[in-house]
Amino acid sequence: RDRLTLLFCANAVRFMINTALIYKAANLRALKGKDKHQLLVFWLYNKKAWTTRTPFLDWFTLTL
Repeated sequence: RDRLTLLFCANAVRFMINTALIYKAANLRALKGKDKHQLLVFWLYNKKAWTTRTPFLDWFTLTL
């Protein structure tokens, strides 16, 4: 089983921050040799691909 979580955020004035992708592995085989900072999403990982407090705060504070 694969799990994946996507986080989207926007406010009333249509200010949108980067989409976050939470996956259960820190390094995917498909992205081997690629720089994750060049992706169009903010890459996060969690063992169960859940949105917990720590990844959410990292995403929210680092993308503003």
